[in-house]
Amino acid sequence: MTSLINMKSLINFQVGEKYKNRKGTFEVLAIDGDLMQIRWKNEEVAATTVTLQSRIIEHIQTEISEKLALIKKAATPTKKGRAAVS
Repeated sequence: MTSLINMKSLINFQVGEKYKNRKGTFEVLAIDGDLMQIRWKNEEVAATTVTLQSRIIEHIQTEISEKLALIKKAATPTKKGRAAVS
């Protein structure tokens, strides 16, 4: 099965930097091609891929953007001066 993620959209992870996925904040320990080793705050270490972590983070960002758009829409007054209702 081929990856659906566009290679240009991969996050440029850096060793020693911290990022956040659904499990929590993690630090990148090592990167070798698409493989990476990460460590969460609780000291748990895991092997994963740049592709997978990029996809997870992009999905989180999309969900946040969609929620913000709904909040903005709900707060926008209608012609009668009331907030829009979904």
